[in-house]
Amino acid sequence: MTLTSLEVKVNVKVNVKVNRKPFGTDCVKIRVAHNNKIYEMALDILDKDNAKSKDINFKQVVAISEKIFSVKQHLASRKHIELANKNEATKSTQRLFGESSTSKTNDTQFAKDLCSALISADIPLYKMRNQNFVSFLEKYTQHKVPSETTLRTNSVKDLYKATIDNIKNSVKNHFLWISIDETTDATGRYVANVIIGILDSEELNAKRKYLLNTAVLHKANHSTIARLFDNSIKILGESFDKDLILLFISDAAPYMVKAAQAIQTFYPKITHLTCVAHGLHRVCEQIRGLYTNVDRLISNVKKVFLKAPLRVGIFKDLEPDLALPPQPIITRWGTWLNAVNYYATNFEKIVRIFDALDDEEAASIKISKSLLRDNTIKSDLIFIASNYGFLEASIKKLETSGLPLTVQIEVVTHVIEAINDVNGETANIIKTKIANVIAKNTFKKH
Repeated sequence: MTLTSLEVKVNVKVNVKVNRKPFGTDCVKIRVAHNNKIYEMALDILDKDNAKSKDINFKQVVAISEKIFSVKQHLASRKHIELANKNEATKSTQRLFGESSTSKTNDTQFAKDLCSALISADIPLYKMRNQNFVSFLEKYTQHKVPSETTLRTNSVKDLYKATIDNIKNSVKNHFLWISIDETTDATGRYVANVIIGILDSEELNAKRKYLLNTAVLHKANHSTIARLFDNSIKILGESFDKDLILLFISDAAPYMVKAAQAIQTFYPKITHLTCVAHGLHRVCEQIRGLYTNVDRLISNVKKVFLKAPLRVGIFKDLEPDLALPPQPIITRWGTWLNAVNYYATNFEKIVRIFDALDDEEAASIKISKSLLRDNTIKSDLIFIASNYGFLEASIKKLETSGLPLTVQIEVVTHVIEAINDVNGETANIIKTKIANVIAKNTFKKH
């Protein structure tokens, strides 16, 4: 069989680049070495619809004059080596660029997910300064852990934007209530939080509440609160319908009431409602102010057992089944009345414990003993506990999230009736106080 009549059929899987000839035939030419000779093979593509990778028939094999050694000589030439190295470098660069791009995308997403997880779990971002923590994350996640600064600069902003967008979509086309409360942080700054919620008969929607804004105020007055209210509404976007805000809730502080009046000028459909639980706390404060000796007793007994393990040991030896006296905090609503209930119930036991303590050991012990011997203290404790002790439980109930409106009305109605049933000079002062608290919530007709 002569070379010119040689016809071979070889099925191989190759990637080819189609070279369309002017006369319309899709073909590609390749060269193969056989018996120290080079053969040029014209490749006909049988399947034109899927020419990139397929089984292909080789036909029309034609011998050419080149010898195999000439090919080897060319492969060893400097020009071929330079071009081959250049071609390989280009491919390597393209491959590394693709891998780098993918890796960069993965690291960016990892940073966002890490930041989201830390914030959701209330883990401060400064924990990223801990090298052991960072090394642990890098070891088991195989990702480069970003620094605290990187998270704050990039990821936090993206998360904030996503959160605000989620709030916008959630409250869209719903009637809303808005609440502002101001407090002081550990450094003494005035910090105000703005919360919004949906007014809806459906329980699922009614339970939705969102922290819309947090701001540090240079002063806590009606002007700064009104400005904060307006700035917070602007976060919802220019297209937000302000008439959807129907209720503004705050505590009964005078500057909050004044701020509500200013807000109603620009938001005429808003009704201002003061927090009833806070109002009841103000009633408790009124009671505390009327019974100064009881307040002094609670304050001094608190000092006696605060950071005093030896005295606590004496207390436990004499009354092993009795809990230590409560340590009320003025800003924790109802805690003072809780202490009153404790002393009224365990008065004789407390007297017995203090009889075992040395007067000269601390001024607070001496003052407490003197007050415990006062004939009016016990009767005052019993009077307060009997007539107003229920206020603590009422406040806690009103603070319960998702409490039905009917139950809230029942609680407030019971409080008003119980306070009005008490007679006496101090009782009349407390009646006036509860009346003023309720009067804060007079609704304006629109």
